[in-house]
Amino acid sequence: MAMKVELLYQTPVSAVAAAMSKSHGKVLPDDQDKVLAYINKWLPKHRNVAEHIVYSIDISGISRRLSEVIGETQHGFTMTEMSQRYRKVVDFAYDHPFNEIAFKAYNDLLEEGVKKEDARYILPVSAACDMVITANREAWFTIMRNISLLGAKDAPELYLKLIEILGKFYDSDMTLLESEPAYHNPVVEYASILMMPRTVDLVSYSGSMFIVNVSDMISTSCYQQLKRHRTRLHMTKSTKDSLGYYWPHALRDGGKVTDIYAAALDAMPTNNPIALNASLLWVNFSMDDGCWIKFIHERCGTHAQKEIRDKATSWSNEVRSQL
Repeated sequence: MAMKVELLYQTPVSAVAAAMSKSHGKVLPDDQDKVLAYINKWLPKHRNVAEHIVYSIDISGISRRLSEVIGETQHGFTMTEMSQRYRKVVDFAYDHPFNEIAFKAYNDLLEEGVKKEDARYILPVSAACDMVITANREAWFTIMRNISLLGAKDAPELYLKLIEILGKFYDSDMTLLESEPAYHNPVVEYASILMMPRTVDLVSYSGSMFIVNVSDMISTSCYQQLKRHRTRLHMTKSTKDSLGYYWPHALRDGGKVTDIYAAALDAMPTNNPIALNASLLWVNFSMDDGCWIKFIHERCGTHAQKEIRDKATSWSNEVRSQL
């Protein structure tokens, strides 16, 4: 599937100039070329001004793996992503020997009456998805630094397309991507995962305020939903694919449905495996009280997907027992 990246909106140059003039106490000329030259001169030295520069970008045809890394950016942006729970997956962002096998199993499960939200667990992270992101320039830099560290096959293409869009006007600022150390959400070493107990701890401070710390094992699909709560304080995850799989109840009937996904798993190339939506990973995250209440309200409702609803309900009960 061909990747497409389209600029939907960007902050007008006049608004950026106004922010810059507030900082310097200088009225800028009306000539746009002179304004751009002035902004390009000072922008790298006054990074807070870059937070006024907002881009809305439509991205389609990227892998689920790549969207996962984009969603790990914590501040300064919002995103709306294609939901595999409601939309049928029809293509893949890059080639892998398992794609065709998984796609056939996925469609067979749908024909057997399995809901899309359950059938998607057999899909690999190479499945294509679409999203719209609105972010300030600093957040876009964080996203691009994360992309540059990712091993996904479609990461370099997205990086170059974003460079082309973000460098059209404020090109002098693009050197920051090369001059600053890269950052990525930290991962947990496999050796330490084996020693991690499943925990849900309540840490109280300043009276009624509190922080919730959680360590647990969830599927990649569940992580896709958990990471959308970006106001969390901190999150780490494992990157190993050998922790097993989570299969929803709809795929564990012991009959034809189970045979479909079991046969697909048996056909996965042992010398070239790929993570699935069902692949388990270990996560550690912390949320403050405000984020926690919002998270529980959203994820414990009957409208939420079953895996994350079950997890959120279990975590909530354990927190309540400690209050």
